Amino acid sequence: MGAELGPLHTTSAATLDVAEKGEQIYTHRHRLCFRLERTVKNGLRRAPQGERELFEGGPPVVLQTWLGLGRLGQPNFGRRALLVILIGWIPLLVLTIVQSIAKHSGGPGAFFPDIAVHARSLLAAPMLIVAEAVCAPRLNAIAQQFLDAGLVREPQRARFDAAVASTRLLLQSPLAGIGVVTLAYAMIAGLIALFPVDQLPAWHRIGDAAALSYSAAGWWHAFVSLPLLLLLLLGWIWRLCLWSRFLWLVSRLDLHLIPAHPDHAAGFIFVGHSLRALSVLALALGTILAGGAANNLLHHAGSFFVHAFIVAELCDLS
Repeated sequence: MGAELGPLHTTSAATLDVAEKGEQIYTHRHRLCFRLERTVKNGLRRAPQGERELFEGGPPVVLQTWLGLGRLGQPNFGRRALLVILIGWIPLLVLTIVQSIAKHSGGPGAFFPDIAVHARSLLAAPMLIVAEAVCAPRLNAIAQQFLDAGLVREPQRARFDAAVASTRLLLQSPLAGIGVVTLAYAMIAGLIALFPVDQLPAWHRIGDAAALSYSAAGWWHAFVSLPLLLLLLLGWIWRLCLWSRFLWLVSRLDLHLIPAHPDHAAGFIFVGHSLRALSVLALALGTILAGGAANNLLHHAGSFFVHAFIVAELCDLS
């Protein structure tokens, strides 16, 4: 009997030993990821000021500085988010009420049910400002982690610093600000030419069927509210293009890979945290899509299944 139990006992001991080692590896990896998450969450508190601001700023912030609405180094995210609502949404509400009193348009009765405009100007636009406070510092922290983790060899440090400097220079470039404004209003001109006035919501227009034209609220939406949202979106697109460029430049360096690193990614698992860092930006984009889908479902008898792919994407983002 004892001879028969021997192999079973040996196998059980070996299994337990493997399980204990696996648990130790998992625990070590969990602690490693926790420390990394804490580093990303806290941003670059110990880094120099210039490195903390690598992905902060950009075309919308530069334009606001030119207009005297803010100063570099003083982001004032809460005030800027409130300002976006005051400029992009409140005037639409006031103008539609005035139009209703003057009996020139559908007024508030047509404005309040327009879920898409509320999703864009009341929710998504300030979210894009908040995203600068949440996402940009985390991208900065991920960039700094290349140095903190010792992945950049000393002979490659100059090239890494050059990548950082060129990224910062392109992000704050006045040409980028001019290009964003030009592109935003070019898109507005295209949308005005593409969609006739009679296809827009009632609060956009005044007059009868024979002589329709844009209402005051419609003009404000076309030349202020919508361009403001596009400026914020294009600013983030520019920032993400520079983030991709920065990662490409870093990938060309002779980096210090660690094949046996416990993160199972040669020490580079922190780069994947950039997706989590962009969560607020994803929420803003999802809000814009959801507002358009809700309008189609409620006001145009659209099918829920037509927007099933949007629902699936929003579930993935959450």
